[in-house]
Amino acid sequence: MSQKEKDLKSLSRKELYNLVWKKPIMQIAKEYGLSDRGLGKLCEKYGIPTPPRGHWAKIASGQKIKKPPLLFSEFDNDGAKVLQPRVKTALSNNNIIEDEILFAEIREVVEFERLPENKIKVPAKMSEEEYHKVIKQHLFDKKSWDKTPLKPKDKRIFKILTTLLKALEVRGYSIYYNNSIYDIEVQNRMESVRVSISNYAKTYKRELTQEEIDKGYYKRNWKFDQETTNYLEITICNSYGRDPKHIIETDDIKLENLLNTAVIEITSIILRDRSFRLKREEEQHRYYLQQEAIRKEKERREELLIEIENKTTADKIRNYVAKCEEGYKSGKFKKPDFIFWKKWALNYADEIDPWVSQDED
Repeated sequence: MSQKEKDLKSLSRKELYNLVWKKPIMQIAKEYGLSDRGLGKLCEKYGIPTPPRGHWAKIASGQKIKKPPLLFSEFDNDGAKVLQPRVKTALSNNNIIEDEILFAEIREVVEFERLPENKIKVPAKMSEEEYHKVIKQHLFDKKSWDKTPLKPKDKRIFKILTTLLKALEVRGYSIYYNNSIYDIEVQNRMESVRVSISNYAKTYKRELTQEEIDKGYYKRNWKFDQETTNYLEITICNSYGRDPKHIIETDDIKLENLLNTAVIEITSIILRDRSFRLKREEEQHRYYLQQEAIRKEKERREELLIEIENKTTADKIRNYVAKCEEGYKSGKFKKPDFIFWKKWALNYADEIDPWVSQDED
């Protein structure tokens, strides 16, 4: 039986209520050897309110949710345990459990963002005063060297970006301006991503011209080129600028209708990075505990050797003092102030003797 199985205990109605509002039902169900549907029915049977759809997505974005109260029930009278641990409890592979929890959290985000009432809507018109603060900062910096008025394409980008950033702030994110409108930091607790909107540059493969072939710069007779299009794209990458995700509009679906998809991608990266960080911190903590255990064991062994040495030395001192006393009485050992010397030597033996110290404690 694993340690996790040993730690499981039968839960009362109130304990189960506190648990389902502390972590996802899917995780609790796995730990107790149930299906999430079976655990949900159990909560319904005993009148235990459970988190609604999208709850953990809101928690992940930093929102504070007030849970409904647990009303009194006849099941509280006898103090019955409503959830018993089963023999087949937690999976042996913790990574599988963590992956399933992460998948469940991302799934809740997707479900929440796809609800019609949560659709992010870009207004038809927006003035410069309504732009997000990072865009205002960008425009302020730009006016110092560029006095040209905004183009319709820029106004559309700023309108979409403002709507997206404000929607992220409603969901609990913090927005930071990194000296460029094309490098906006979206942060949630300790994790962050970089977001930007720009024209989509289409990459295509083309054959080399005769002039390029003659120069001999390329090993093949083709190369990749980019062509800037009129379509907009949202680029999302992690805090290191790696693993970019591109959300590109088409003739059928404009970028204005893809902002919820952008939120899903942003939150998914945040949740994955958080999962990796927590796993890394757990491994570091486990390594620290191992090293601490090794250090303590080394200290115990060193202390043992010192105790043995001190005990041996103390016994040698007492034996020597006893022989000196015999010699002193017979007149063979002549030492000035023998009585005081004897008392001093025996006191020192008692001081270093670990047995005497333990007896005194």
